Amino acid sequence: MESYTDQQIIESWKKNVQPWIAAIREGEIENRLLVTNQAVMDAVFSRAPKTVLDIGCGEARWK
Repeated sequence: MESYTDQQIIESWKKNVQPWIAAIREGEIENRLLVTNQAVMDAVFSRAPKTVLDIGCGEARWK
């Protein structure tokens, strides 16, 4: 498996972050729409929380 430097990882993130955010916000990733989004919501709400704070998802998917 190839190793990457911290700088290479940061540069890759900078290159890909905006297209990724746009794809999520515009619903362009089919598996997110068909499976992942509901699975995450089911897992969260199965705990019957009174409030939920979404932190660290990266693309501000749920508000």
